[in-house]
Amino acid sequence: MNIMKKCAFNTSINEFVITEKVSFHMPGHKGRIQSLPFVYDLTELCGTDNLYSPDPGGSLESSLGELKQKYRTTATVVITGGATLAINAAIHSVLRKRNNRKVLSERNVHRAVVYSFSHCDAEPVWITASCGTRPTTEDIISAIRKNPDCVAIVLTSPDYYGRMHDIRSIAEEARRAKMTVIVDGAHGAHLDFWQNGSMSSTGIEGVITAQSLHKTLPALTGAALLHSSTDITEDELLFSVQSFGSTSPSYLISLSAFSAIDYMMDDGQKKLSRLYSLILKTREKCTSYGVEFTDDLRDPFRLVIPFNDGITAERLSKCLIEDGIYPEFYDRDNLVLIPSVMNNEDDFSLLWSSFDRFFAQHSIGVASELSLDGIKISLALTIREATMSPWEYIDTVDSAGRVAAEPVSLYPPGTAILMPGEIVREEFVTYLTELGVSRIKVVK
Repeated sequence: MNIMKKCAFNTSINEFVITEKVSFHMPGHKGRIQSLPFVYDLTELCGTDNLYSPDPGGSLESSLGELKQKYRTTATVVITGGATLAINAAIHSVLRKRNNRKVLSERNVHRAVVYSFSHCDAEPVWITASCGTRPTTEDIISAIRKNPDCVAIVLTSPDYYGRMHDIRSIAEEARRAKMTVIVDGAHGAHLDFWQNGSMSSTGIEGVITAQSLHKTLPALTGAALLHSSTDITEDELLFSVQSFGSTSPSYLISLSAFSAIDYMMDDGQKKLSRLYSLILKTREKCTSYGVEFTDDLRDPFRLVIPFNDGITAERLSKCLIEDGIYPEFYDRDNLVLIPSVMNNEDDFSLLWSSFDRFFAQHSIGVASELSLDGIKISLALTIREATMSPWEYIDTVDSAGRVAAEPVSLYPPGTAILMPGEIVREEFVTYLTELGVSRIKVVK
């Protein structure tokens, strides 16, 4: 794939590289390492534009304008610090604009959201008190009605396991409450190219969406987009991005972002349709082995194989790796694979052969009883107080009664089990120990 095709910004960067002969600017390699990435690793110069402050009428402004049209947004900016930076900027920009720190949020958020709350001194109101439960759309709408003093609501859709919320219905209720919806859509960048974007949260009035391109599209790690369909402008988004990100955003990563979008703009629906057919065949195979898939709202391209037994996912993962196939992740109950349009039928044929070999020798184990449902939450400090306090590492088995100093989570997926400032109850000790979390940070 030629990364320098199509968009005006990429073309202007290519012309700059061809024209420049000697470098007296950063970076230090000066483009003398003759491979494509180093040649295009540049900084803000006359002729390269500025990712944080696009030149009026310049190539970057033109390319960002094309992105707004594609995503049906009022503002879209390219982020080179991943969805984490995009989430930080989204939360910061909303709280700054609204001059209010009270935010609704589900507990099933990535730890990046929790750190954003700490940085912005936000006051989160958790939608559900049970940290093992993902709220339904009805739960979320009810929480919006019960908390009219909140200025924003933070949701994850799709999450690591492909689970999604009905963002359109939620956004409609949030607009009535004058509440901005912030969506961590890190795992859903491909959805804008499927069925006219009907499953994506971008372009929905009142919604800000953070997307990580590299997770599901052919872009370099760190490539992300931040979309606003609110009164928060491009300049305001970029102000917040600069408040948290490097003052030297990567040109390589930004070029890869534009290129990945160009790649998907060229028959993206067709490419995803081919992938979807391969995923459906995989699910059919798994069903024949006794795997039971749920029919709730999910990303159709996230291949999550549920076993719910605490045994099979780990065993299957090891079997796949023995065959040279590396899955994304497994936990006690699920095996997660993240296919993309760059996977082909040969890749899936190898996967299917490995499945055949595994299930010829193994059956699905006994159902797991490990759960967080119903565990009470006890708060000792605010998130900011806890994350700004002196801390120490201790063994999880000795942590009962102590106060968490950071989001306690498995990584991946990075979803907090305990929030900073919450008291570690005995039930959490048992749960975390069973998951293999041997040490945690607690407030001194």
